[in-house]
Amino acid sequence: MSAAGANVVVGAGAGLVAGAGGPGAGASAAAPLAAAAPKLRLPDVTSVVLDDEENVFLTPKEVRAEISELKRRYKFSNGDFAVACGVAKGAQPGAPIGRFLAATGDFGGEQMDVYRPAAQFIEKMRVFEERPKSKKRKDLEADSEGRPGKKVFLGLNPSTKYLVMAGTYMTKDSLGRNVHGHPGW
Repeated sequence: MSAAGANVVVGAGAGLVAGAGGPGAGASAAAPLAAAAPKLRLPDVTSVVLDDEENVFLTPKEVRAEISELKRRYKFSNGDFAVACGVAKGAQPGAPIGRFLAATGDFGGEQMDVYRPAAQFIEKMRVFEERPKSKKRKDLEADSEGRPGKKVFLGLNPSTKYLVMAGTYMTKDSLGRNVHGHPGW
């Protein structure tokens, strides 16, 4: 069979197969196939040096959203992503990434071993793609300058129990972070 007649799957879950009968066959399938450009492989960003390798500026929810966005632009599996982040271990290297992606909430997965390396990889991708820092990122950097050890505060986890004074409640600050509030503050 020639290369022109070979079966090619286009798009994840798209159900379109060029050169095969069925739902993707016929003249109507030619337009979506022609418009779909092949996705690029995940680039190697190991040579990218970050200004701040110590801090993480994204919540786990934001990291999961960025991974989903990367999957729209690049072609890679969870195992490929685990290798790129440097957390691939065992017979199923993508399993921890899958568990991290399945976590829910703003801070779901913050204790997982893949969170920090994935956040660092996302930051390296931002630098590699030459995207500017977000307003929130710049504000977090400015806020962390006044903190001991310049540790970034991403907010309080609403699922965690805290010992607080009576009347204290959870509210959002100007950066959208969960913080404790009190009627007298």
